[in-house]
Amino acid sequence: MTSTDNGGTPPDTTATDSIRSTASPFAGRLSADFSEVVGKVRPELHSAGFGGQLTGIASSLVEKILPPLRLHASRTHDWALVNPGQRICDTHFVFPLQTKDPANPSNYYFSPTDEILDRTINLLGMNVLYRMGTSIESVNCRRQGDRNPRYYNSVEPEDWTKNARALEGIISHYTEGWANGFHWGDRMGWWELWNEPNDRPGGSWIVKSQDPDRELNQNRFFDFFVFTLKRLKTRFPHLKFGGPAVCFYDEKFLRGLLEKCRAAGYAPDFISWHHYWVEPDWMLSQPAVARRLCDEYGFTDTKLIIDEWHYIPFEDYWGYNGPEKEARKIDPTVGTCGIDSAVFTLQVLMGLQSTCLDQAYFYGCNYGGQYGILKDDTSFNKVYFGLKTFGSALAAGDCIVKTADTKAVRLFGVRSADGAKMALVVTAFKCPACELEVEVKGVPPDASIKTHSLDDNHDLAPVETVRAGDTFTFAKADGHSAAWLVEIG
Repeated sequence: MTSTDNGGTPPDTTATDSIRSTASPFAGRLSADFSEVVGKVRPELHSAGFGGQLTGIASSLVEKILPPLRLHASRTHDWALVNPGQRICDTHFVFPLQTKDPANPSNYYFSPTDEILDRTINLLGMNVLYRMGTSIESVNCRRQGDRNPRYYNSVEPEDWTKNARALEGIISHYTEGWANGFHWGDRMGWWELWNEPNDRPGGSWIVKSQDPDRELNQNRFFDFFVFTLKRLKTRFPHLKFGGPAVCFYDEKFLRGLLEKCRAAGYAPDFISWHHYWVEPDWMLSQPAVARRLCDEYGFTDTKLIIDEWHYIPFEDYWGYNGPEKEARKIDPTVGTCGIDSAVFTLQVLMGLQSTCLDQAYFYGCNYGGQYGILKDDTSFNKVYFGLKTFGSALAAGDCIVKTADTKAVRLFGVRSADGAKMALVVTAFKCPACELEVEVKGVPPDASIKTHSLDDNHDLAPVETVRAGDTFTFAKADGHSAAWLVEIG
């Protein structure tokens, strides 16, 4: 979830929209030079919550769905919710009874989690960020006369020491082979402690008494986090531990957590947070802010991870919005799975490569629904093709080339080390119908070129390449978002 509190000031979202009604302002401002390499692709920034499936809409389709996206890694959060009937990943499913002895392998239920992780790592070829704790608990049950909901999975562990020992058992099973387990430490090196503890008390964390007081819950979580972090970092010094996946860039909360860590003498290996918004630039500005925060506390080696992010179609998205806004959420153009969302996704993926962020995980994890990549009939939606556009570009190579662009129209170019293959992504986010002229240097005049279009009417469909010397022209037919993939060589 996203809030404007403590996360900096969101950009003016009217700036991009205003371009819709003006003449095209892009002439002479768009260029790419494939002869000038400016950096290397960091694949860790192209990860997601999608992974292996045991049940559900995509359980038999993932081998065909995911490889074209070229995702680097998967985060296990909410997997228990999107695999109906399966007891997987969440700590209370893998170690169900915390009154039992964590040293006894028979007290764990590993089998379905083994299977889904094996599918993710060995079948799909993805690394894994394992989220410890619970998936989001969205219950809203009230007992007669009670003022507040009752929670079950998100409640603070009764015995912190026993809980930490159970986590050690889970980690040892997947990285050291304990309890007939696996040696996947090179593929499961990152372990996240909890998820969105700064959300409403109970959604992901609440004290044992279920007192909803926010300050009480936050301070208790800080102590719990540091206690568990110390145990796990001491037991597994070669692995990475951090979190806590705050539900927006909540600097006040993060300061409280980092202060506790500094006082205890234990730096988290990473901090993580989430971001949902209507345009790319606020998210792209946050890594630099988070870097300064960690450095201020002396944690210069602490990595930065945004491990949930997604487009939302309007600023007041959260909460009850009424029938009109509910309809807008699923609109094929402006909705969470529409063409605006797909091009937003591309611009974020492109822009992250020039930030100091270390890892990023697109949300969701359910293949269908409003954060998914499949329609109800299991055909691909626009967001799928946005992710595929970026993955297809990365297939050309990992050398990022020099580009010049604007706020609304952004470019991303990559090439192979020897220059034999190149790819250019052109994105136009919420801007008017016009012809986009891009000056492209470093492409031989006789090069083989294929252009694909992603818009309201095309799903990476082949279109005519319009080239005159070094100038490539892309015709934008309407005021909706659009993107093009140019494959060269």
